[in-house]
Amino acid sequence: MPSRAQHSENKLFSISMGSEILNPLMAEASSAFSINKIFSNNTELSLSWTQLNTLSNNATALRTATASEIGFHFQRKIYEYGHFDVMAGIQDILIKSGERVVHLDNISPFILFSSNQQYDDYNLILQFGIGSGKIGYDSQRNVLVKKASPMGGMVLYLPYFIENGGARFMVEYIGSALNLGFSVPFSPQYQFHFGITNFPYLSESNLLISDESEAKVVAANSSALSLGLTIDIPRLSTANNNNNPILTNNAPPLLGEATNQPSEVETNKKILHYQDTIKICIQEIRNLSSENQLLQQELSLLVDSTRTMFLTTQIERSAQNRILRHLTRTLRFYYNDQLREALNEVEKAIDLNPNLALSYARKGSIYYKMGDIERATMNWNIALKLDPEFEEIQAMLNATKNQQLESVQVN
Repeated sequence: MPSRAQHSENKLFSISMGSEILNPLMAEASSAFSINKIFSNNTELSLSWTQLNTLSNNATALRTATASEIGFHFQRKIYEYGHFDVMAGIQDILIKSGERVVHLDNISPFILFSSNQQYDDYNLILQFGIGSGKIGYDSQRNVLVKKASPMGGMVLYLPYFIENGGARFMVEYIGSALNLGFSVPFSPQYQFHFGITNFPYLSESNLLISDESEAKVVAANSSALSLGLTIDIPRLSTANNNNNPILTNNAPPLLGEATNQPSEVETNKKILHYQDTIKICIQEIRNLSSENQLLQQELSLLVDSTRTMFLTTQIERSAQNRILRHLTRTLRFYYNDQLREALNEVEKAIDLNPNLALSYARKGSIYYKMGDIERATMNWNIALKLDPEFEEIQAMLNATKNQQLESVQVN
């Protein structure tokens, strides 16, 4: 089954070798050798050589021929989000011994979805995908199923041999085969793999027999014992660096699972934590930006209000100055007995500010001098209504009633 590949800066490439034993008493087994390279963009390339187990129809007969094949494997991570990623690739591009053509029926395109989660000291990787060609059916008799088949797997990192990369337990289901396996790293560069393929059919296989006479005809789904060794070749610049042991993450040759070291899980957790922190900071910045915009708007309103008040004050001052000029002219015309001109000036003052009591008081005095007592009294009452504390106006009204106005003057 394809696996979750992870690039390591300390590793140049990996070499894997192993055997799949069908009958230990009769030496019925297949062997494999592969070279694997994972690039920094999480692209994985593998080149393999496999010596196949050629069986006759009689399970007790010796093998009459040896077949082998050369295979090529390619996969790449095409999407990643948090703990989840998606990989796609092509597996089992094969050239068999004695032939010079690629068997297209064996080519296996696939897509794989995986999830990586940490639980205390344990790290769990779950995988699910679909593939066609030879990957869809791992047969001991080279029986090929061309249709697409589902596949799934689990890798559980155990809190043992952590200094060498961590031991792991693997389960995978491909088409109709259920495989189990263990991987133990006994040094940073070396991993030993042990597993059983087609585990549900173990009792029907030749692995448990004690005598050759008990051997059965090997079926396509017979169980087999898988043994393997992976060697990571370090880069020259880091080969002698004892402070940076090379954490292996290559797959066993038969069960197969490229590993994801616990240190990477912790790194991913930190990355997710920092991503969440950055998102929170961005949201706070947006909130502060919104508050800043509101403050800017309030400041603009305050500035506009201040300008409006200033302009209003200036206008009022200008209007008051004009009113005072008209009232001053009114007095000059009044004392020069130019009463019509005085009346025109006081009307202009009233037009500028109809709520000024002094204007109505002057207007009343002009009408009184013109002999119009009724209009004079009316304007004085208006002035007194606008300014009830206008004592001079009150005195004028009282004097009018007592016919003593000659002794009262309006300043």
